[in-house]
Parts: sequence; structure tokens; C-alpha cells
Amino acid sequence: MVMKQKRASRRPFFFGAASTQPMFAMPNKAVIPIDILLLASAFIYSRRMDNEVLRYTSPDGQQSLILDDDGKTGYAYLLDEGGKVTADCWLYNRKAAPVENEWKFSKNMPFANSAEYVKPEFTGGFNPPKNDGELSVGWTDQGAELFIRDRLFARLVVGSKPGWSRLAAKDGPLALMLSD
Repeated sequence: MVMKQKRASRRPFFFGAASTQPMFAMPNKAVIPIDILLLASAFIYSRRMDNEVLRYTSPDGQQSLILDDDGKTGYAYLLDEGGKVTADCWLYNRKAAPVENEWKFSKNMPFANSAEYVKPEFTGGFNPPKNDGELSVGWTDQGAELFIRDRLFARLVVGSKPGWSRLAAKDGPLALMLSD
């Protein structure tokens, strides 16, 4: 049974430019280190899903689904309650899919999926969700399912690296093909 969650709490956070210290961006543009923020109550608000990270937490608090859109690509990460990534999946490219694989060079991270692995109708790019009404997450004992515009878009199962994406044309190193 899948429990769907809409309007999840979102905490836009990122890593500070000069360190690996996680940071939290507040609506007033102030930036606060995560460890300090965790000592206070988190301020939660919603924003567009570009150039930010969104977090959905399962009802039992055992798992979280992180949606990361850096303006180039979208990825999903399933985390256990300790924050360890237990599954990951490429979701989409915002721009045209590169002809050659980007994963040959780590400087290209996060990698856009190459045209050979992207469904032809999406090789020119994908229009990601613009508001929280277009996103929902279904939770299972084994992981999470991401819905975009009420359509199953990705499946992440503990231990699956990569997970399954609706836009994958064939199984590859960034995503497996999701079938209905």
C-alpha cells in the first residue's frame, strides 16, 4: 500500500561554498548553518523547485526523499533516518540531453543524462514542477514513489542505485526505465 503525501515540508538547504557545512537559506536571504538551525525550530516555507533542494519526510519519520534541482538536472535521493543515502535516481534534464555521456568527468556532476538514455520526446529538456500542487510522494515499506502532475514519475527502493525514472528510455547508470 502506498501512502501519498502532498504539500510536504520543504527546507531549502545547500552546502556552503567554502566548506562542506550544510547551510539553510531563510526567506530573508539570511544563511544559517544547519547545526545551528537544528537547535532552533526549523522555518518551513515553499518555493519554486529550481536551484534548490526539497525534502519530504515519511509519516513514520524513518525515511526522507530529497529532490535536488540545480537548474541543470533533477535528482531524487532516498535517505534513512540517519541521513544516509539508500537510493538515488536521475529525474530529468532541464536542457537538451548531451550527445556524449557526462559521467566521464567528475567536474560535470551532477550529470545530465545523455540522449541515448532519455526518451526521445524529452531529449530537448523537461519542464519541471513550478508549485507544490504538482508534486506528491507515496511511501512504501521499501522506499518512495514520486508523482509529478499526478503521474508516477520515479520509484526509489532502498538499495537501488539507480532508481527508476519515467524519462529513462533504457536502463543506464543514472536511472532505470520505469514502466507502468
